[in-house]
Amino acid sequence: MMEFHYELDRDNRIVDVDEAWCAFAAENDCESLTRDKVLGLPLAPFLAGWNVMELYAAVFDRVRARQIAVTIPFRCDSPNGRRYMELEIAPRPEGRLHLTGHLVRSVAHPRIPLLDLKQRRNSQWRIICSICRRLKMPEGRWLEIEEALDDPYAIPAEGLPCLSHDVCPTCVAMMRGLAAP
Repeated sequence: MMEFHYELDRDNRIVDVDEAWCAFAAENDCESLTRDKVLGLPLAPFLAGWNVMELYAAVFDRVRARQIAVTIPFRCDSPNGRRYMELEIAPRPEGRLHLTGHLVRSVAHPRIPLLDLKQRRNSQWRIICSICRRLKMPEGRWLEIEEALDDPYAIPAEGLPCLSHDVCPTCVAMMRGLAAP
């Protein structure tokens, strides 16, 4: 089972990452996220989208205030599969937080180029949920990538749309529930 750990100080700056965290970053096309390059940095720029940053900050505040751990289910999909994961956030002394991410299960699927960060992009944009990885449709519904795209396995001649991140209503409700007093 894949598991990684990192720690935040009271200001949500990264103060420790383990080797598994570094390996997971490298496996996900983030080779530049080495231990020496992330320590001391705020976590916020590593979270995709303003809404998700605000939601995590609210959860962090609750964990610190109530001194109880919470677990957030999330997806961290790759171009070749869905990865269902959990992030446990536990309080530590002096306002620190210990975060443990672990893989719950992985489901392989045919390659979805939209999730490959190295693919050529066009000027169009699609919104993806930072937590569940569903895409927002023009009319506001959120669908799995395979349902949302005409051909999720194709690379159009003009390139793929860029991805912008937000949080779908289902995930907002879940995160607010975790952050509630």
